Amino acid sequence: MREPRVFAVRYRSGRSSRDSNLSTHALRLLREESKNIGFIPNYGLQLYQTNPEAISLRTDPEEQLQDVITRVKKLSTEEPVDYAAVAYLRNPEKRSTLVDDLMFVTREFIVQFEPRMAMEEIEAFNAKYGVRIIKELGYVENG
Repeated sequence: MREPRVFAVRYRSGRSSRDSNLSTHALRLLREESKNIGFIPNYGLQLYQTNPEAISLRTDPEEQLQDVITRVKKLSTEEPVDYAAVAYLRNPEKRSTLVDDLMFVTREFIVQFEPRMAMEEIEAFNAKYGVRIIKELGYVENG
C-alpha cells in the first residue's frame, strides 16, 4: 500500500536539495512542505515526510495525498534528481514505527541468471532490455 506522506529522493552525484537547478516548486516541496527524516546510505536515499495540508489546497484527504503523489512524480523529472518516489508500507495492517515499515521501489534489482548462461548471453539479454550491470554479486554464480 502506498504511503505518500513519505517519499525518497536520490540526488545525482554532487547534487542535493540545495541545488540551484531545482525548480521553485521542487524547492518548496523539499524545504517548506516536507521535512527530512532520514537517510538510507546503502541506496543513497534521502527520506522526507510531507505535510499534505501544506501541499494541497484540497480539503479531501485522499485528494491531498494524490496531490503529493503528483508532486513527487514531478520531482523525479528534475535535473539534479536521479530518483524520487513515494514510499510503500510493508504491512499496512500493522502500524509500527512508520520509518521501520517503509519500502521503496527503485530502478535497481538483483538477478541471478542460470549458471549455464555465458556472459555474452547475459550482455545480449541486458542490452535488449536496457539493463546494465552495476556490480556482480560475489555470493552467487552469474548474479
